[in-house]
Amino acid sequence: STLFPYTTLFRSFYSCGVAYDSSESLEVAQKRKCGICCELLDLKDGDTLLDFGCGWGSWLIYVAQNFDVKCKGLTISTE
Repeated sequence: STLFPYTTLFRSFYSCGVAYDSSESLEVAQKRKCGICCELLDLKDGDTLLDFGCGWGSWLIYVAQNFDVKCKGLTISTE
């Protein structure tokens, strides 16, 4: 079981992503952006990821669902 289904997760994401063409949905572009960020960080099983200013935590949820990485997020957001 996950904390949020993808439909909720990606509606709570900031509206940006990486699209390869204009026909792609925002959700697809957002997931791609998450994947690219993970590739750039070269995440490996057993790593710990600390996200300062994580907002809703959407990216951390993506990482936790797709990698064997311990995730921690810090935010001042009340929502």
